[in-house]
Formats: sequence, C-alpha cells, structure tokens
Amino acid sequence: MNLNVGLPDDFNPSSFDVIVVGAGYAGAVCARRLAEACGSKVCILERRGHVAGNAYDYRDEAGVLVHKYGPHIFHTADERAFQFLSRFTDWTEYQHKVLADVHGTLMPVPFNHTSLKLAFGEERGERLFQKLVATFGMDKKVPIMELREKNDPDLSEVADYVYENVFLHYTMKQWGKTPDQIDPSVMGRVPVFVGDDDRYFPLAPNQGMPADGYTAMFERMLDHDLIKVYVGVDARDLLSTADGVVNVCGRPFGGEVIYTGPLDELYGFDLSGPAKNAKEAVQWTYFGYLASVKSQDGAAMSIGRLSGFLDVYFERDLKAGLITESDAQEMIDAIVIKLRITRFLRTIDYDQIFSGDPYWATWSDAGFGEDGRTLVTKTSFRLLQTLRNLGPAPEPNITIFWSPELPAGYKEFCAAISIETSSIQYESDPQIRGHWGDDAAIACCVSPMRVGKQMQLFGARVNAGKALLYAINGGRDEMSGKQIVEGFEPVRGDGPLDFDDVWAKYEEMLDWVVGTYVEALNIIHYCHDRYAYEAVEMALHDSDIVRTMGCGIAGLSIVADSLSAIKYAKVTPVRDETGLIVDYLTEGDFPTYGNDDDRADDIAATIVHTIMDKIKAIPMYRDAIPTQSVLTITSNVVYGRNTGSFPSGHRRGTPFSPGANPENGMDTHGMLASMLSVGKLDYEDALDGISLTNTITPSGLGRTKNEQVGNLVAVLDGGFIPEDSFLS
Repeated sequence: MNLNVGLPDDFNPSSFDVIVVGAGYAGAVCARRLAEACGSKVCILERRGHVAGNAYDYRDEAGVLVHKYGPHIFHTADERAFQFLSRFTDWTEYQHKVLADVHGTLMPVPFNHTSLKLAFGEERGERLFQKLVATFGMDKKVPIMELREKNDPDLSEVADYVYENVFLHYTMKQWGKTPDQIDPSVMGRVPVFVGDDDRYFPLAPNQGMPADGYTAMFERMLDHDLIKVYVGVDARDLLSTADGVVNVCGRPFGGEVIYTGPLDELYGFDLSGPAKNAKEAVQWTYFGYLASVKSQDGAAMSIGRLSGFLDVYFERDLKAGLITESDAQEMIDAIVIKLRITRFLRTIDYDQIFSGDPYWATWSDAGFGEDGRTLVTKTSFRLLQTLRNLGPAPEPNITIFWSPELPAGYKEFCAAISIETSSIQYESDPQIRGHWGDDAAIACCVSPMRVGKQMQLFGARVNAGKALLYAINGGRDEMSGKQIVEGFEPVRGDGPLDFDDVWAKYEEMLDWVVGTYVEALNIIHYCHDRYAYEAVEMALHDSDIVRTMGCGIAGLSIVADSLSAIKYAKVTPVRDETGLIVDYLTEGDFPTYGNDDDRADDIAATIVHTIMDKIKAIPMYRDAIPTQSVLTITSNVVYGRNTGSFPSGHRRGTPFSPGANPENGMDTHGMLASMLSVGKLDYEDALDGISLTNTITPSGLGRTKNEQVGNLVAVLDGGFIPEDSFLS
C-alpha cells in the first residue's frame, strides 16, 4: 500500500484524477473501485494517522486485537458487498448472540421462538408464537412498538412482557428515554423475531470478523498501484471553493473530489454549538432545513416562523456594530435565494399531479402574540423588501398572519408588495392563534400547527366532484364507463334529477370514497414510518408531539353549484348508448357559491361538514387527529382533466377552480363577496386550512399607487373581519 505520513513538498494534485477525503469504508471502497474499474489515479487524504476510519484496530503489547473506537461486528444481507470485502480478507466465523437475564432466566434477544417458551411456558409460548407467525409471517423482524400497537390481546401480552422486561430498562439505561420516545430506526434494532434463529442479526446471512482485523482488510483494499494514501493530512488545509470551482493547494483542480467527512467542518463551521452571531443563525437555520428536506424528498417542506427568531441576532449584532442594516438585509436575501434553489428528484407521476415541481417552503410571519403584542419585527419588513430586491418567485411561499389590528405601516407595505409581486398569501391570525397558539406556522400550503410540538401525516385530496358523478352513475366512471365500485344504485329514468335522491346517493358514495381514502392514508404512513422515517425532521421536534392526519377535498365549488342547480333549477341527465350519464341539461337560474348567497353557501358548508364527519368516524394511524383542507394549488388541473361534466355547467376535462374558490366565472359580486362566502365554511370542519385565490388587476383598486394600497388593505381587513373566516 502506498501509505505516506504527511504530504511531500513536491505534492502535485494535478497528477491525480480523483481526490478522496477519508479512508474509512466510504472513501476506501470508492478509491478501490475507481482505480480498478475506471483506471483513475486516486489520492486519499486522511486526517487521522491511520486508515480504516472508526473500524480501525491494532494489536496491543500482549497481541490482543483492540478495536480503538468501539467493537465492530460485520454483518450484511448484501451478497455483493460481502464478496467485495472477501477479496481483501479471510473471515473468522462469528455469530453474535445475546442473552438477557429476565428474572433469573437467560433468554435470547431479540425475543424469538425460544424466548417465548422460556417466558410463557412451552404450551402458552407455542400458541403465542403461532399467532405471531399468522400475523406477520415466518422469519420476520417486528419492532416492539409496532407489536404494541396491534389490537390483539395475545400480541399485546407478548408486547407488554417484552416491553416491560427488556426494552424499557434497556432504553432507559442506554438513552435516558422510554422506547416510544426513541426513533423507530433505533428501536428496530431490538425487535421480536418471528423464527427460531437466535442470532442478534438473524436476517444477515453473512456474519463474521476479518481474520487479520479490519485495518489489515483496509490496507489490502488500498494496495493498488493507482492509489496513494496520505495520513495525518487535514483536507481542510488544502481544499477551498470559489465560484463553483474546487481549489486544491490554492489551484483549481480539474478532477473529481469525493468528500466523506462532516460537511460543516469542510466549510469551517461547527454545528455542534449554538450560533454565535446573526450570520451563523441564518446559516444554521438553513442547514437544519436543508438536512430535513433532503433526507425525505418530501412534498410540502415549510420552514416556519423565522423573523422574530432571527431578529434577536440582528438586533444584537447591529447594536454591537458587527453588521449594518445592509448586511442584515443581504442575509435575508441570501436565505431566500437558497430556499428558491432547493431541488428534488421526483417521478414524472409526481410532477403531473402537481402540474410542476413545487415544494412549498412556506415562511410564516406577522400576527400577534397571546399577550397582545404584535409579532411584526424589522425582519418582517426585510422579508418583504427581499421581494423587491430579488424579484418575485414561487418559493418561499410567504404567508402573512393578517389582522386588521396589525401596524398600519406594515399592512400598507404588505399591500404594496402584493400589488408589485403577487407573492404573498394571507391567513387569519385570530383564527389560527385561537386554535394553535401564537407560535403557530404554516406547515404545508395553508396548514397551521404549533412549531416543534406538532407534525402532520400528509394526505392528498379527495375528488369530491368525481364522487358526486359516481353517486349519480352508481359507481361507474363517467370518463371510461368502467364499473369502479359495486353495490350502489344509480339514478334511474330520464326525468329531472331530484335533490333529496341525489344527496342520499352522494352520502352513500362518500362513505365508500372516504373509507377507501383513509385506509390508503393509514397504509401509506405506516409504510413511510417503517421504511422512510423522518429522522432529521423529528430531531427538530419535542419528544412528545401531537399528530394530525391532513386530509383534504377538491372540487367543492363544482359540487356546491351542481347540487344547487339540482335543487333550485331543472337538471335533466344526458345518457350515452350504454345508459351512462355523461352530461346534463340545466334549465333555469340557480344560486352559485361565491356570491355571498346563503342558499348556495350553506350547501358548500354542508359538503365540507359531511366529509369531515365521515373522516372523523374512522380510526387514524398512530391516533392522529384528523383535519381537513379545502385546498388545491395546482392539482385541481389534474383532477379536472380526469373528471366529466357537471349539472353546474362545468365541462368534461377542464380544470377545477383552485381550493375553496368559486367556480371559474360563477362569482359575479366581486372579491369581497367571494371572501364572505368562503368565510361561512366552518373552520372546525377544515382545521387544515381553506384556500381562496383571487386575481386583482391593480388598476381596479384605484388610479394611484396610494389608492391601490389603501383599498387593498381595506379589502383584506373587510374579508378577515367575520369571526369564522380563514382565508389565504
């Protein structure tokens, strides 16, 4: 192996194709593969004085092999990985087995077939084991917390025994927390094993210890003519970046750099401690956010309420003369730029659902504290100024918690920026604060929750419009003609539709739709926790949190107007040659939702209430509290594309109106009337938020800029006055 201590005076980075930082598993494997598969000349820089990383071992004076950084037991189910390492070492067979002393009896851990019979006796233990096999299958690892959640007395007995006698004491000793407070990925290491294998790693066929130790294995791996290893070299002293170029020893490096160490250290940061100044406060906040979103590749990844928090650092540094106001503004501009360029790798199907690639990094601001003081800070103004400095963009989604009592100057600035950029949404601060407290923020698009004390199990939306068409056609799809669901009676005859008959059928169909919907959400979030647990995000929460299940509906206005047409006008169904109702002939006038007409608005409110009641009746995964949104930001386009024509006049394949908006073209009484209609929806039925999107031509607000600003403030104040309003 070409091992060198320190760098020679004539070290020339350009003589290498690849520089690898770190000689642990990741760095060593990359180096070997690049050298032998690609013919790359590889330089390894290792800060420590040895290779093998944390797996490093050595023999002491007595010839005992010592693992310097803690014991390492090799085990893997990946045959390819095992065969690769086997090229560089023989193996000493080692099967790791653990026995727990439970009331004087030694039992295998993880708990298995043998453990059960020792704990409960031969006969009872066998019956319990067969119940586990029937429930989970043979040779399966079942996390203890998953077992505890099963509603079965026998399984609960096993779970409680194992929990009380093994895992409770183990986790309290190891972590100082109870098992339910521990990340499931940690608890998954100590499962119940449904099988007879008493090894600690029963699902890993390849187990053992390198015959000559880990260090020897790594040295052989790095023994290649194209690999040179330099130990005792801190890469941070050699590497720098500028304008997207990596410099090594002060010169641009034309090859590839593979960095396997802590990223914060590479750039001279120490994230292990609190921020010392405003710049670090902004950076630390962004790093935490970036780690969260990149570990999940999720949909709505909001950043919360930042202005008040960051303002403390800005004010301190301004008073100390460490920064200027221009510096503070630049930092806010910079973090907004970073939020704008966050990207994800997503499937084509995902992008189609959302008509693009949004990620909804909502920044919440303003409102009032529960003590009556305004939460508007200087940084609240800086955030708005950023939209002038940088120009408008979809991200971050800036949400202002509006109240008529906000400072007049701030309200006018918000209105001015809205007119200039169309980049602000507004939510009712009194409504949010009354339900969620003054430390609430928007978690998704319009979904409020307490910061750090609450999380949402996110769900898509029910197509409430298509459900109505299914109800009328007895479960047949109006687009394809296929029978999607059995057992529902369609509307009979060619006469006008009867409101009571249609509503009764709609309620029955909603039972099936909502039941199927919630079951899917429960399965999705169970699997998500099991296979893609949000470890980084949960690390930013309190241990004891409130979970909500964010349900939602789409097509509200179309359903409301269609039912209104059936009730107040004459609606005759139009059938195709198979008897499928594919269109409607509507004669006469009918009230429409969005014009402050109680007749139509009450129908809309009833729809929201009915669906929410049906959702509440179904148990939720992890006892989450069901909530509902009336929201579509872009998916209304996709829903409309796949939905037929309606009694309201809405045509097949055309986009739904977004969120709780009136149907396109149906609101004839102005913006304030539509706000008042939406305000009649009961917030208790839509705790996940209600969205109203309005388009205003600035010239329609007044002839001068001052008139426009003043009138927009008046419209917002007027729309948020009703007690039950919750608009965005």
